[in-house]
Amino acid sequence: MKRSSGFAPGKLILSGEHSVVYGHYAIAMAVDRGVWVHLEETEGTSYVDTSNSLISEAIGSLLPPIGIKVSIETGLPLGRGMGSSAALSIALIRALATWEGRSSQFAEEFEKGLRLETFFHGNPSGLDHTVSSLGKTLLYQKATPRPECTELPDCDLSLVIVDSGTAGNTAQMVQNVRDDYEQNKVFLKKMGACTIQIRDEISKPEINLPELGALFSENQGLLQEIGVSTPTIDRIIEHAVKLGALGAKLSGSGGGGIVMCLSLNPKNLIEEMIQFGYKAFSIHPFNSEE
Repeated sequence: MKRSSGFAPGKLILSGEHSVVYGHYAIAMAVDRGVWVHLEETEGTSYVDTSNSLISEAIGSLLPPIGIKVSIETGLPLGRGMGSSAALSIALIRALATWEGRSSQFAEEFEKGLRLETFFHGNPSGLDHTVSSLGKTLLYQKATPRPECTELPDCDLSLVIVDSGTAGNTAQMVQNVRDDYEQNKVFLKKMGACTIQIRDEISKPEINLPELGALFSENQGLLQEIGVSTPTIDRIIEHAVKLGALGAKLSGSGGGGIVMCLSLNPKNLIEEMIQFGYKAFSIHPFNSEE
């Protein structure tokens, strides 16, 4: 029986969510968790083994009408700002290319991935699926017809992820920021400047972790100003800082999702946050050679 599979990593936005939509730089890091898509030959109409109608609709837009069953494995919390839909999109494109006896290239993954991401996010910046496709840490700027991407040096950045327990709605959050653009533009500009500082810090041979943590917290303050944080996220960050985190911020569109924390003692922070009742785990940069 014919089968094929494709994998793609998730991502964390280290800085620049929302400001990236308006031409500012963002930094995103591919991470060591992701999504597998498995294809299996079947009789009759192609279908996706999921109860999620949106996922079925998105995947179905690329499937041939007959002959393929699709199943999904994910190591990413869904709808939490870690690029689960982008990883799903790229993994699907790769699985379909393998099914056809070839390998997909970035141009195909970017074009088809952007098309799939519109099902989930309306008007995506392209950042998530670009990072998932390339599997790197990137300085990214939205541009037509292709984004401008600069690969940043590999950095051994261990972060603690705390799940707020609620999913954000990216399309709604992006629209909310757009609706109040005149009020928000000063904060978006400051976010762009903060991104450049974070780029400079993580590009150093030896990262100054307290300085990087302070920049993460500064970025979070700007995200609060544009109204995309939540009381739960703010509470998680307050707990994390009291427990010794050097800095923390939401990662993704906001309105829910995860918090990323920089800590000198990640194991202890994870244990403490679990005691507070949250799901927490460590994350590292994606390594394609592993």
